[in-house]
Amino acid sequence: MGVEDQVHVLVVTMAWQGHINPMLKLAKRLVSKGVHVTIATTEGTRYLATQKPNIPTSFTTAENTTVRTPQISLEFFSDGLDLEFDRLKYFDSYIESLETIGYINLSNLIQDFTNDGKKFSCIISNPFMPWVPKIATKYGIPCAVLWIQACTVYSIYYHYFKNPNSFPTMIDPHEFIELPGMPKLQVKDLPSFILPSCSHPIRKLVSSFIQNLDEIKWVLGNSFDELEEEVIKSMASLHPICPIAAKIQKRALELKEAAKKAVADGGSSDANIDQFIREFIEK
Repeated sequence: MGVEDQVHVLVVTMAWQGHINPMLKLAKRLVSKGVHVTIATTEGTRYLATQKPNIPTSFTTAENTTVRTPQISLEFFSDGLDLEFDRLKYFDSYIESLETIGYINLSNLIQDFTNDGKKFSCIISNPFMPWVPKIATKYGIPCAVLWIQACTVYSIYYHYFKNPNSFPTMIDPHEFIELPGMPKLQVKDLPSFILPSCSHPIRKLVSSFIQNLDEIKWVLGNSFDELEEEVIKSMASLHPICPIAAKIQKRALELKEAAKKAVADGGSSDANIDQFIREFIEK
């Protein structure tokens, strides 16, 4: 099997350690399954690594042979801003530049790989880069998103941004809301990004991610079936189910033991990784 036939996944992440670490863990799991992974992030990561040496900028890779050992490699693209630019202080400007200049530079990076006969089998991004699936669509590459929070949070965002009228005014923090697969929630339990008082640009990014889910073939939840079974079922089918609040306390020890067993066995998440790989190979 030549290099062009080998499964190669592109993982795209923002240049912050809280985003890089979950992607790196996923990349390592994919490599353990025989998949080559390229992690692409902005030049800011390489710059930050000079300030914080514990941030990796390279990985040990195999020599270039006809058939390579599965490995992780790093690529960097510019977000269009100077390295010294304060991206947190001027977050709006950063996001705007990332969505325009970053879009072009990442697209060019993918084109360079394609020109070299190294087409990606799948692109995985995070939900705060909703423009990445558009690039994947442009190149005819299936796209996945790694949701790094609980699936419950994903479900709340999904239902809110798909059907905001089903939610209360959210002015009263003690007002209740019912969502599929969850116990009753109060407004004060909801993520702050959906509250009327929130003006943070992250809100717009999450909304864009939810509204454009048709461009995303897989949402990879940072969870496992035994932990959030009801929520995961409800999101898979999008049909209402009964809340399980009354059962949670009784099942606490059972869930703890199920979690231990899932980790020991590789977990349902391990089986889901296998299925995910099979699906984008067989597309």
